Amino acid sequence: MDENKKYKGVEPIPNTDVLGFLQMLNYEDWLSKDSDWIYSCYKDTFLQWIQSSNLNTLNGIENFKHKQYSFGTTQTFDLFYLQNKNRRFRFFKGDFFYHTACNNDWEYLDTSPINTNDAVIISVPFSDTGNIPNTLETILCECDVMGVPVLLDMCYYVIGKDININLNHECIDTISFSLSKFSDGLQNFRCGFRLTKDFKDDGIDIINQFYHVPKISCAVGISIMDNYSVDYNWNEFGDSYLSVCEKKNLKPTNTMILGLGGSEYDYLNRGNSTNRVCIAKDIWETYNVKR
Repeated sequence: MDENKKYKGVEPIPNTDVLGFLQMLNYEDWLSKDSDWIYSCYKDTFLQWIQSSNLNTLNGIENFKHKQYSFGTTQTFDLFYLQNKNRRFRFFKGDFFYHTACNNDWEYLDTSPINTNDAVIISVPFSDTGNIPNTLETILCECDVMGVPVLLDMCYYVIGKDININLNHECIDTISFSLSKFSDGLQNFRCGFRLTKDFKDDGIDIINQFYHVPKISCAVGISIMDNYSVDYNWNEFGDSYLSVCEKKNLKPTNTMILGLGGSEYDYLNRGNSTNRVCIAKDIWETYNVKR
């Protein structure tokens, strides 16, 4: 594989152990009407699972009483865009390019102050550094004062450590999670999870209310969460991750598959002072040499 392509973008660890587990599931068990209980089970399990971490804390998550399945985090973004269609969207340079592709009225948080007609989206851990943004708490406090809605994209939380977040901010409107980065293969099932403080009566609420949700995806999500800790990646691959970072001259981050590189990785630069390097494949290779 071309080295330039190997480290570009973000892919989960190609863990054949988890892939084998997925292949062993009996999907026929979930196809009947008798298994409709799986919808609420998925949501309850997801909430309990993300709170069970010994490496991360989500202070104030109990304020978000409305939990729903979503098609990955992407559907959560779409509904947040629609909900705030008359606002200007703000996000950091280097965040998910989907936000610029789907909105005409937007500006980077790095370039000008937030105003009352904005809506803010922040990935935590941040997509371009694998760490919590240094200014996160300041931005949330500003948004509290101005009544600016915030979406926290926490799709990397399931491969994160030392992600200790204060969710007790009035401005936090939506939090999204996903299993897609947890292990290769799961991205195909779109196992997402949205938390809000109240019922929004939007597309996500409606598909959940009327069970227009892929039952197979719920079954896969429950099976993964019942059999793997939310801290699994760091517990299993932590040593291999640090070995790869040292070998590749990368600064470790709080996100398992991401390291930060110097000038030798400038071809991966996404507009900020650091270069994000995805080392998922190297981690798996190193792990298999050691075991």
